[in-house]
Amino acid sequence: MFLNTEQGLVFNRDAYPSLTGAEVEIWKVWVDEQSEPSVRSITLDELTIDELRFLGDAGFERPECLHGVKS
Repeated sequence: MFLNTEQGLVFNRDAYPSLTGAEVEIWKVWVDEQSEPSVRSITLDELTIDELRFLGDAGFERPECLHGVKS
């Protein structure tokens, strides 16, 4: 579930009390791609829809990862 706030849409962790992980990785990959991935780290408190926009970008240059860690 996402909440609409002044900062935009944000993930409402209270809606999913069973999610207790300290980190998450979200990947955009292409089958058989061998190039070095681009990895960006943020805290889970910073995770918004805007941070996930790379998933919908047209085209593919190399693997990308958003690594979120508990603050």
